[in-house]
Amino acid sequence: MHEYRWMSAAVLAGWALAAQAGPVDFKSVPADAKWVAHFDAEAARSSKVMSAFLEGWWGKTPRTNASDSSHSCPCAGVPMDKLKSVTLFGSRIGQRNGAAIVRGKLDKEALVAELKNKAGAKSSTESGREVHTWTKGNGKKWAHEVALAFPRDNVMVFAADVKQLNAALDAFDGKGDTLGSKKSALATEPPRGAVILARASGLEPKDVGPKFRAFRMIRSFDYTAREDGGKWVEELNAAGTSEKAAGTLELAFKGILALAEMALHDDKAIVGLLEKAAIKRDGEKIRVRFEADAATLAKHVPAVIDAMRGHWEMRLSIYRSYQADDSPPSEGTEDRTRP
Repeated sequence: MHEYRWMSAAVLAGWALAAQAGPVDFKSVPADAKWVAHFDAEAARSSKVMSAFLEGWWGKTPRTNASDSSHSCPCAGVPMDKLKSVTLFGSRIGQRNGAAIVRGKLDKEALVAELKNKAGAKSSTESGREVHTWTKGNGKKWAHEVALAFPRDNVMVFAADVKQLNAALDAFDGKGDTLGSKKSALATEPPRGAVILARASGLEPKDVGPKFRAFRMIRSFDYTAREDGGKWVEELNAAGTSEKAAGTLELAFKGILALAEMALHDDKAIVGLLEKAAIKRDGEKIRVRFEADAATLAKHVPAVIDAMRGHWEMRLSIYRSYQADDSPPSEGTEDRTRP
C-alpha cells in the first residue's frame, strides 16, 4: 500500500492507501476480508487538489514500470491517465497477504511480456484460468510471491499467491459470499466524492504481521479523502484496542501533524490550514478531521510536494524495511504474526 502517499493523507495521517471507478464494488471483495482500500482515479482527476498533486508529483508524462507490479504495487503497469481504479483487500495486514483489482486501459500482451522478460514471470493454468506468477525482490529479504490474472478486458487481479488469487477471482466472478452479501462495517456506503477509502474491522493481533505491529493497537478504522462542494475533506475514525492504546495513537497523530507543520513552516498559509485539523479522542475512539477550500489547498500543493520530496528517501527506506515481513508463506501452518 505504499504507492499512495497523496496530499494531506500523507501529511496529516501518513496513510499510504489506494482504491475503482465510482463507488467501491463490495460484491467483488471476499467476505473474509478484514480490510479494504479503494482509489477512484477518475474522481482524483476531477479533483482540484488531487489533480494538482498528481501532476506535480509525476508530471504531465505518465510513467510506468510493469515489472514492479504486484498486489502491493498494483498500478505500476498502468499509466495514471489510463487508470480507472484500484481496490485492495485482505484478511491480514502483512506483505504475504492481500489482493488487488485494477481497472484501466491495459496492454495485456506488452505487460505480460515485460513481466516475463524483467521479472521472470511464468504462465500456467490454475482452476481453468491463465495465471502468471513470479517472485518480486528475488534474493532479497523481502522477496515474496506475486500471482496475476486477467479476468476481463482491461481488468487485472493481483494476489500474494495463487490460492489468494483464486479466492479473489471467485469473488470477482460472483461465486461465494462477499462483503456485498452481508452486513459489515467494511461495506457501508462511502461518502459522496470519495477519492480514497480505507477501512479495517475486527482486527485482532494475530491478523497483523510482525512488521506492522502498530496496527495491533487498532481494532478498526475508517478513512476517507474526498472533494465535494468545493471542499477537500479527510476524516479518520478509529478504535483502539484499549483506552491506553487509543491515547498512544492520539499522541502519534498529533506528532505526525506537528512534523508536517515543521516540514512546511515556511508556507504560513498551509501551516494555518494544518492548525485547523481536529484530533479528538473519546475513550477507545479517535477522530481526525481536516477540511480546507479545495482551490486554496491546490495552490499550495507545490510546497507540499517539495517538502515530501525532501523526506521521500527516508520514508521509502523505512517502508522497504517494513516490506521484509518475515512471516512464513500464507499457506503455512506456523504462527505468521511472530517476529
